[in-house]
Amino acid sequence: MAIDKYELKHDVVTGDINEYLLARWNGHNEFPETGLRALTDYFNQKILKKVYTENNRRTVETQIESDYEALTGDDEIAKEEIIADLETDGIDGQQLADDFISTSTLYRHFNGCLEAEKESSQDSSDSNWEAESIQYALNNALENSLKALKSLEKKEKIPHATKAEVSVSLILSCPECTTRVQFKRAKERGYICKEHMSESDDLSELFGEGTTETQEEDFQASLG
Repeated sequence: MAIDKYELKHDVVTGDINEYLLARWNGHNEFPETGLRALTDYFNQKILKKVYTENNRRTVETQIESDYEALTGDDEIAKEEIIADLETDGIDGQQLADDFISTSTLYRHFNGCLEAEKESSQDSSDSNWEAESIQYALNNALENSLKALKSLEKKEKIPHATKAEVSVSLILSCPECTTRVQFKRAKERGYICKEHMSESDDLSELFGEGTTETQEEDFQASLG
């Protein structure tokens, strides 16, 4: 991981960056519980600041945030400009951007390398673990899809495959009608299908009179 490449393991006040990230993820040591996206951005900006420090570039927070946004955003012109500027200080901006981690990489690091799990109660009404888990799965699917497209392009099976715009989303469908909605939208409004799957609906009517308690529990779980 980039922790070793950029020597970040002990580059935090608390002494160990892994312990620091996990404490923020789980809301320990008086830290507010922090999502994977915010932690990923924090870590990548630590990389940027470390490189800037070693190359005598300004490391004020606003500068770091601005340059990071340019390197990771969709504005190709802004990205090319910052890469060119970095080259004047002998920094390979493209390699730097490639070394930035994704939320799925950080999640795998927590679960695989550190053997840690989200400790927050999944029953908490203000917990966001469900959305983070789904976002992790989508990010992972996107990464794997991009790798596959790159391979297919090299094999000349899909010319210019890497130039395509790729998106991955979770679509939820009503079993009773043609209603389809993205997970994010369903979470925001509190239902998938207002007519057949709102909170007031009787699950026995949806599945039939023979609906078991287990089926109802499974159904509720599927709604997140």
